Amino acid sequence: MKNKKITVALLAGILSFSAAQSQTARLQVIHNAADPGAATVDVYVAGNSFLNDFSFREATPFQDVPAGIPLNVAIAPSTSTSASDAIFNQQVTLVAGETYILVARGVITPGSFAANPESASTAFTLDLISGAKEAATNPGEVEIKIFHNATDAPAVDVLARDVATLVNDAPYPANTAYIVVPPADYIVDITPAADNTTIVGSWTAPLSGFAGKAISVLASGFLTPSTNQNGEALGLIAVFNDGTVIPLPSASSALVQIVHNSADPAAASVDVYLNGSILKDNFAFRTATGYLPVPAGVELSVAVAPPTSTSVADSIATFPVTFANGKKYIVFANGVLNAADFAGNPDLRTTGFGLYAFEGQRTVAATAGNVEFRVFHGATDAPTVDALAAGTVNVADNAGYTDMTGYTSVPPAAYTVDVTPGADNSTIIASYYADLSGAANATAVIFASGFLNPAANQNGPAFGLYAVLGDGTVFPLDNVTGINTVDSKSNLSTYPVPAANEVYISGLTGEASVKIVDISGREVINANVVANRVDISSLVNGIYTLRITNGELATNSRIVVSK
Repeated sequence: MKNKKITVALLAGILSFSAAQSQTARLQVIHNAADPGAATVDVYVAGNSFLNDFSFREATPFQDVPAGIPLNVAIAPSTSTSASDAIFNQQVTLVAGETYILVARGVITPGSFAANPESASTAFTLDLISGAKEAATNPGEVEIKIFHNATDAPAVDVLARDVATLVNDAPYPANTAYIVVPPADYIVDITPAADNTTIVGSWTAPLSGFAGKAISVLASGFLTPSTNQNGEALGLIAVFNDGTVIPLPSASSALVQIVHNSADPAAASVDVYLNGSILKDNFAFRTATGYLPVPAGVELSVAVAPPTSTSVADSIATFPVTFANGKKYIVFANGVLNAADFAGNPDLRTTGFGLYAFEGQRTVAATAGNVEFRVFHGATDAPTVDALAAGTVNVADNAGYTDMTGYTSVPPAAYTVDVTPGADNSTIIASYYADLSGAANATAVIFASGFLNPAANQNGPAFGLYAVLGDGTVFPLDNVTGINTVDSKSNLSTYPVPAANEVYISGLTGEASVKIVDISGREVINANVVANRVDISSLVNGIYTLRITNGELATNSRIVVSK
């Protein structure tokens, strides 16, 4: 990185703007505009060349500059030959004896970049900030001034981890007063102002050797580069009085998704604490978080408390966990609080409440164009099972309670997933429909949830298969095992499951007719039943409702078409 200094010749050129002008101020200039189109610029002051090829995340030292007169500051492309090539002009007047920081921020064409979440203007500009310091007031302390210069980031809090909140509710483009801290090594977490449980990023700030320094720390770059012309990603930079710029290194972190899959009615909703701070309030059964950055390489304490808790002191269970740096995990909260009050596991596996963490999560399919998913067995009273997709792809082989499979990669299509006992694939416990036809490149975790026998488990939620996506969306897979009867006197049933070109109806007496509607409610077939058979060869893959009229009986059946 080049060390940009204001040379004597350049300064003399500026001073010649007013031969009588003898008053000066102190000024440091920082280039923190992340627009790729302004990655390197030339700076002119009063028509004179001031900085040549001045790069993003570069700074000058504090220097004496003219005060008491209006100065036009012009920003031009790095190929410029004079101030007439400028793409931006701003007039500033400095007060004699004052010390300033001039920060370039924003983007040249805001319409070509992501908008600010709070609707703040992101247009390129120069912030002239008075009251700057070149050294800490107390030589035994460090003073830091924090700038929010990330155009696409919301209002944030800045926390010195396990120490204190340094900045509270700072929107773009705020800057703070100087914050006095002891010289020490810190981990700095940035979180959205409204949600301190979601860490946007973490950085190490090794300040133990900087007693007596005054340092500017700037949020720099884009939170989401892909929507900002692939500009530089969000980071923190520290700027010193001599113009030295040091990017703060990212702190060790892992990405963790948490799924609440404890079917115990007493744990229908819980509070979750991480290292004593609330992580998830009123976390409901069969819901999930998105991926959360958490510290890696250190032991963390995860505590679970009733939804009425007021602090971690109310927790009913605490678990130590450690995550590896740079890895992605999914963590299932599973089991029951008092195993003796519930049916035991058929394979004699422990069913007490616990956290089950699995590494190797994918957010994008490893095989381009495919859909990829893994399966977690989270039903305490269910035996070891197999899960077969389309009757051929074994997506779970001899999976017992709390087992997690590897990823299965399949083309995007509609599938029926049959759950069978691990030792007998000819007996289908239940069948579920998963329409993955529009999910190319996506990933998911399918998890078994609830009780096979609710009556023996305090009438807790019934067994089902659910899918969780990377953003925390959880949805059930449709159970297509049998018929949904509207009239309790009906003994009708439909088969096969799934169906291809025809569906059969058993239990009919006399003449019968059917209407078949698709998921939008559009009627696609209206026909009489012939020899207990309905021709469905005209239907495309999907889920349909088959409405059967047999004498005075009216019955609905959900059918799956898979060809």
